[in-house]
Formats: sequence, structure tokens, C-alpha cells
Amino acid sequence: MSRLLYFGEPSKEISDKYEAPCNIHASIVCNLKPGMLFSEMFECVKKQYAKFGYPKEWRNHFQGAIIGYILADSIIFLSNKAKVKAKQVFDWFITRKFQSTKTI
Repeated sequence: MSRLLYFGEPSKEISDKYEAPCNIHASIVCNLKPGMLFSEMFECVKKQYAKFGYPKEWRNHFQGAIIGYILADSIIFLSNKAKVKAKQVFDWFITRKFQSTKTI
């Protein structure tokens, strides 16, 4: 969880903006398969954002990548050669920007 706080019952707008990244993330995890090109995975990420009504949201932040002994590097998504390997670990940063008009 990152910067998520709401007091009371959230509105439909807030609930939708919360559920969209959760569903996008779940779809990415389900679609990620060994042998898949990272560039294909990135296209999947973009399609999922569009499917949930946020076609340009992926441009607003780093989406994540493999983790471990190297830093997560988005350049790997642009490679036409790099492929997902079995037992590889990923760190995804699927989010939806939302600014509330409410203040506390």
C-alpha cells in the first residue's frame, strides 16, 4: 500500500480508481509467462490500462520490471530480445493518479 487513506465510505469514483490498478496488476501477473518478450509484456500493461479506462495512465510513472541483483530498469521493456525467465522476480508499480478535492 502506498499513500492510500480514506475516512468513511469511498465514492464510486474513488472505488473505481482503486479497483482499476488492482485488476490491472492481477491481469499482468496472470499473463506473465516464461519465454514472453518484455516488450510483449509492456504492450499487455498498456492494453490493461486502456481496458480499465485509463489508456494514457501508464505514461505517468515507471511501471516496474525485474528485481534482484540489478536495478529495476524500464529499458528492458524496449528490448526485442529480452525474455521473461522462469522463477524471475518482478516489482510492479501499477497505480492510478487521483487527487481528492476533500481535505482534512
